[in-house]
Amino acid sequence: ILFNCFVTYIIAQKEANTWYFANKLGLDFNPTNGPITLSGSIMNALEGCASISDKQTGQLLFYTNGLGVINKNNMTMPNSTNLGGHNSSTQSALIVPWPQSDSLYYVFATDAEAGIPYNTYGGASYSLVNMSLNGGLGDVVFAKKVLFKPSCEKLTAVKHCNGNDVWVITHKWKSDEFYVYLITSLGIDTIPVISHSGTVQGDSINGS
Repeated sequence: ILFNCFVTYIIAQKEANTWYFANKLGLDFNPTNGPITLSGSIMNALEGCASISDKQTGQLLFYTNGLGVINKNNMTMPNSTNLGGHNSSTQSALIVPWPQSDSLYYVFATDAEAGIPYNTYGGASYSLVNMSLNGGLGDVVFAKKVLFKPSCEKLTAVKHCNGNDVWVITHKWKSDEFYVYLITSLGIDTIPVISHSGTVQGDSINGS
Protein backbone atom coordinates (compact mmCIF):
# COMPACT_ATOMS: atom_id res chain seq x y z
CA ILE A 1 0.00 0.00 0.00
CA LEU A 2 1.40 3.35 -1.02
CA PHE A 3 0.46 6.44 0.95
CA ASN A 4 1.83 9.92 1.51
CA CYS A 5 2.07 11.43 4.97
CA PHE A 6 2.73 15.14 5.11
CA VAL A 7 3.13 15.73 8.79
CA THR A 8 2.97 19.49 8.97
CA TYR A 9 4.57 22.73 8.01
CA ILE A 10 7.70 22.87 10.17
CA ILE A 11 9.03 26.15 11.57
CA ALA A 12 9.43 26.01 15.35
CA GLN A 13 11.30 23.63 17.60
CA LYS A 14 8.93 20.74 18.38
CA GLU A 15 5.88 21.22 16.16
CA ALA A 16 6.56 17.96 14.30
CA ASN A 17 7.37 15.76 17.31
CA THR A 18 4.11 13.76 17.27
CA TRP A 19 2.78 12.09 14.13
CA TYR A 20 -0.58 10.53 13.37
CA PHE A 21 -0.96 9.04 9.91
CA ALA A 22 -2.38 6.26 7.72
CA ASN A 23 -4.87 3.85 9.29
CA LYS A 24 -4.77 4.74 13.03
CA LEU A 25 -0.97 4.81 13.23
CA GLY A 26 1.07 7.16 15.41
CA LEU A 27 4.68 7.93 16.40
CA ASP A 28 5.99 9.99 19.30
CA PHE A 29 9.45 11.48 18.72
CA ASN A 30 9.66 13.18 22.12
CA PRO A 31 11.47 10.40 24.03
CA THR A 32 15.24 10.93 24.06
CA ASN A 33 15.92 7.25 23.38
CA GLY A 34 14.02 7.25 20.11
CA PRO A 35 10.41 7.27 18.81
CA ILE A 36 7.67 5.11 20.26
CA THR A 37 4.43 3.97 18.66
CA LEU A 38 1.13 5.55 19.67
CA SER A 39 -2.35 4.09 19.84
CA GLY A 40 -5.76 5.71 20.06
CA SER A 41 -5.92 7.41 16.68
CA ILE A 42 -9.35 7.42 15.06
CA MET A 43 -8.09 8.63 11.68
CA ASN A 44 -8.04 6.62 8.48
CA ALA A 45 -5.83 8.41 5.95
CA LEU A 46 -5.28 6.55 2.69
CA GLU A 47 -2.98 9.30 1.40
CA GLY A 48 -2.29 12.84 2.63
CA CYS A 49 -2.60 13.84 6.29
CA ALA A 50 -1.06 16.23 8.81
CA SER A 51 -0.49 16.62 12.54
CA ILE A 52 0.94 19.36 14.72
CA SER A 53 2.37 19.54 18.23
CA ASP A 54 2.99 22.26 20.77
CA LYS A 55 6.16 24.10 19.72
CA GLN A 56 7.54 24.10 23.26
CA THR A 57 6.57 20.67 24.61
CA GLY A 58 6.19 18.56 21.47
CA GLN A 59 2.85 17.23 22.76
CA LEU A 60 0.13 16.64 20.19
CA LEU A 61 -2.37 19.44 19.51
CA PHE A 62 -4.43 17.95 16.67
CA TYR A 63 -4.28 15.92 13.47
CA THR A 64 -6.29 15.76 10.24
CA ASN A 65 -6.74 13.88 6.98
CA GLY A 66 -8.18 16.99 5.32
CA LEU A 67 -11.71 15.80 6.02
CA GLY A 68 -12.05 16.43 9.76
CA VAL A 69 -9.87 17.68 12.64
CA ILE A 70 -9.17 15.41 15.61
CA ASN A 71 -7.94 16.76 18.95
CA LYS A 72 -5.29 15.32 21.29
CA ASN A 73 -7.94 13.24 23.06
CA ASN A 74 -8.73 11.53 19.74
CA MET A 75 -12.11 13.20 19.43
CA THR A 76 -13.37 15.04 16.38
CA MET A 77 -13.46 18.81 16.91
CA PRO A 78 -16.83 20.53 16.60
CA ASN A 79 -17.64 21.99 13.16
CA SER A 80 -14.88 20.03 11.42
CA THR A 81 -16.57 17.35 9.34
CA ASN A 82 -16.19 18.93 5.90
CA LEU A 83 -12.82 20.60 5.37
CA GLY A 84 -12.56 19.98 1.62
CA GLY A 85 -9.90 17.29 1.51
CA HIS A 86 -10.25 13.74 0.21
CA ASN A 87 -8.89 10.28 1.08
CA SER A 88 -7.66 10.03 -2.51
CA SER A 89 -5.69 13.30 -2.41
CA THR A 90 -1.93 12.87 -2.10
CA GLN A 91 -1.61 16.10 -0.10
CA SER A 92 -5.07 16.32 1.39
CA ALA A 93 -4.03 18.43 4.40
CA LEU A 94 -1.44 21.00 5.45
CA ILE A 95 -1.31 22.73 8.84
CA VAL A 96 0.17 26.24 9.01
CA PRO A 97 0.46 28.17 12.29
CA TRP A 98 -0.90 31.72 12.10
CA PRO A 99 2.23 33.93 12.33
CA GLN A 100 2.78 35.46 15.79
CA SER A 101 -0.16 33.57 17.29
CA ASP A 102 0.03 30.82 19.91
CA SER A 103 -3.48 29.50 19.35
CA LEU A 104 -4.54 29.89 15.69
CA TYR A 105 -3.79 27.39 12.93
CA TYR A 106 -4.83 27.23 9.29
CA VAL A 107 -5.72 23.83 7.85
CA PHE A 108 -5.38 23.81 4.07
CA ALA A 109 -6.96 21.00 2.06
CA THR A 110 -7.12 19.78 -1.52
CA ASP A 111 -9.83 17.59 -3.01
CA ALA A 112 -9.02 14.73 -5.35
CA GLU A 113 -7.72 16.41 -8.49
CA ALA A 114 -10.75 16.17 -10.74
CA GLY A 115 -13.12 15.40 -7.92
CA ILE A 116 -14.90 12.18 -7.09
CA PRO A 117 -17.32 11.59 -8.77
CA TYR A 118 -15.07 12.53 -11.69
CA ASN A 119 -15.17 16.16 -12.87
CA THR A 120 -16.75 17.60 -9.71
CA TYR A 121 -13.63 19.73 -9.01
CA GLY A 122 -13.54 20.35 -5.28
CA GLY A 123 -10.51 22.66 -5.43
CA ALA A 124 -8.23 24.00 -2.70
CA SER A 125 -9.69 25.38 0.52
CA TYR A 126 -8.75 26.44 4.04
CA SER A 127 -10.18 26.27 7.56
CA LEU A 128 -9.20 27.87 10.86
CA VAL A 129 -8.59 26.11 14.19
CA ASN A 130 -8.49 28.04 17.48
CA MET A 131 -6.76 26.04 20.22
CA SER A 132 -7.89 28.43 22.95
CA LEU A 133 -11.48 27.20 22.56
CA ASN A 134 -13.19 24.13 24.04
CA GLY A 135 -11.07 24.11 27.19
CA GLY A 136 -7.82 24.03 25.23
CA LEU A 137 -8.85 21.11 23.04
CA GLY A 138 -9.55 23.41 20.10
CA ASP A 139 -12.46 24.16 17.83
CA VAL A 140 -12.89 24.91 14.15
CA VAL A 141 -13.80 28.60 13.77
CA PHE A 142 -14.76 28.20 10.12
CA ALA A 143 -14.38 25.39 7.60
CA LYS A 144 -13.81 24.95 3.88
CA LYS A 145 -13.39 28.44 2.51
CA VAL A 146 -12.58 27.70 -1.13
CA LEU A 147 -9.50 29.45 -2.54
CA PHE A 148 -9.89 28.32 -6.16
CA LYS A 149 -11.09 25.51 -8.42
CA PRO A 150 -9.90 23.23 -9.88
CA SER A 151 -6.70 22.41 -8.01
CA CYS A 152 -4.12 19.66 -8.12
CA GLU A 153 -3.57 17.49 -5.05
CA LYS A 154 -0.48 19.45 -4.05
CA LEU A 155 0.24 21.67 -1.03
CA THR A 156 3.40 22.96 0.58
CA ALA A 157 4.56 25.95 2.61
CA VAL A 158 7.80 27.90 3.04
CA LYS A 159 8.89 30.65 5.41
CA HIS A 160 8.96 34.18 4.01
CA CYS A 161 12.40 35.78 3.81
CA ASN A 162 11.31 38.24 6.54
CA GLY A 163 11.41 35.33 9.00
CA ASN A 164 7.80 35.76 10.15
CA ASP A 165 5.32 35.31 7.32
CA VAL A 166 4.52 32.16 5.36
CA TRP A 167 3.94 31.34 1.70
CA VAL A 168 1.48 28.50 0.94
CA ILE A 169 1.95 27.01 -2.52
CA THR A 170 -0.42 24.90 -4.58
CA HIS A 171 -1.13 24.27 -8.26
CA LYS A 172 -4.06 24.68 -10.60
CA TRP A 173 -5.50 21.62 -12.34
CA LYS A 174 -5.25 21.50 -16.15
CA SER A 175 -2.78 24.39 -16.01
CA ASP A 176 0.88 25.31 -15.60
CA GLU A 177 -0.02 27.85 -12.91
CA PHE A 178 1.30 27.81 -9.35
CA TYR A 179 -0.97 29.62 -6.88
CA VAL A 180 0.90 31.14 -3.92
CA TYR A 181 -0.82 32.67 -0.88
CA LEU A 182 0.79 34.92 1.72
CA ILE A 183 -0.02 34.45 5.40
CA THR A 184 0.92 37.23 7.83
CA SER A 185 -0.05 38.19 11.38
CA LEU A 186 -3.12 39.83 9.77
CA GLY A 187 -4.28 36.54 8.26
CA ILE A 188 -4.28 35.08 4.77
CA ASP A 189 -4.24 37.16 1.59
CA THR A 190 -6.71 35.26 -0.58
CA ILE A 191 -5.48 36.98 -3.76
CA PRO A 192 -2.70 34.66 -4.95
CA VAL A 193 0.58 35.34 -6.66
CA ILE A 194 0.27 33.29 -9.87
CA SER A 195 3.33 31.98 -11.69
CA HIS A 196 3.56 29.95 -14.89
CA SER A 197 6.18 27.22 -14.83
CA GLY A 198 6.70 23.68 -16.06
CA THR A 199 4.08 21.56 -17.78
CA VAL A 200 0.31 21.57 -17.73
CA GLN A 201 -0.93 19.27 -14.96
CA GLY A 202 -3.79 17.14 -16.25
CA ASP A 203 -5.27 13.66 -16.21
CA SER A 204 -3.51 11.38 -18.67
CA ILE A 205 -5.55 8.35 -17.60
CA ASN A 206 -8.91 9.93 -18.36
CA GLY A 207 -7.60 11.89 -21.34
CA SER A 208 -8.20 15.38 -19.97
